[in-house]
Amino acid sequence: MTPAMTRITINLEIDFFAYYRFSICRKVNIKKWGFLIMRINTNINSMRTQEYMRQNQDKMNTAMNRLSSGKSINSAADDAAGLAIATRMRAKEGGLVVGARNTQDAMSALRTGDSALQSMSNILLRMRDLATQASSGTNGTTDVTSVGKEYAQLKAEIDHIAEKTNFNGKAFLNADAGGDADISVQLSDASGDTLVIQSLNTKDLTTANLGDDITTNELAAAELDKLDTAIQSIADARATFGSQLNRLDHNLNNVTSQATNMAAAASQIEDADMAKEMSEMTKFKILNEAGISMLSQANQTPQMVSKLLQ
Repeated sequence: MTPAMTRITINLEIDFFAYYRFSICRKVNIKKWGFLIMRINTNINSMRTQEYMRQNQDKMNTAMNRLSSGKSINSAADDAAGLAIATRMRAKEGGLVVGARNTQDAMSALRTGDSALQSMSNILLRMRDLATQASSGTNGTTDVTSVGKEYAQLKAEIDHIAEKTNFNGKAFLNADAGGDADISVQLSDASGDTLVIQSLNTKDLTTANLGDDITTNELAAAELDKLDTAIQSIADARATFGSQLNRLDHNLNNVTSQATNMAAAASQIEDADMAKEMSEMTKFKILNEAGISMLSQANQTPQMVSKLLQ
């Protein structure tokens, strides 16, 4: 066995010093002065190419995941700090959105109550007109009786409105109905940020002090002062509801604006830039395809050794 064959058998590598006019150079197509080291035991170029291909494939998969989900953070590994910040922002946003919905519900409740109070006020004004009419001595007995019947029916309707007006089971115009008729509204995600809509006993404000009989001039005249007091009480209650409505309207604008800004901030962190990710996916797809071609070339290098041995 020659020394060259012994070296191939033991080390599994061949070091060739190739020079321009050597016949061995023509077999491996070396056309310049220099030397070429060829190894068959470890194909470094193939290993490096495979590693680059793995990295490119991972990056292409990441871009595809972001494109399909619309999120730049699909797992904690993508951006641990960003995930924590975005999660807190989304929690804050969710609380503000719920606070806005609570505010809208409270505004609906107040509008329901105000509408009922307006009906009561209109009825009281009509009752005052009837009492004024009945207190005049120009009415006959039949007229006074008819006026008295309408007066009694209107008074009963006020009580009916107070009893039946409710919002989601809260009879807040009839505090005597039992249970907690007050409405506590959580205005935002902050603890203690609440507004309490106090329930009213509209019977005490209106009909409790009113009489049923205005069939005489004296009785009718006595009702006028009571009706004025009831009308003023209803007006005061409506003013309270109106001020709370205004406050809630401003709160709704505030929490809605905060929720929008919080969503925008979280979006900057966790939402994917679709144009950028499309560009990234295309880039790594091309690199991966180029890697496949280069891997094929690198894997052909050991075959050149067999040509030298022919």
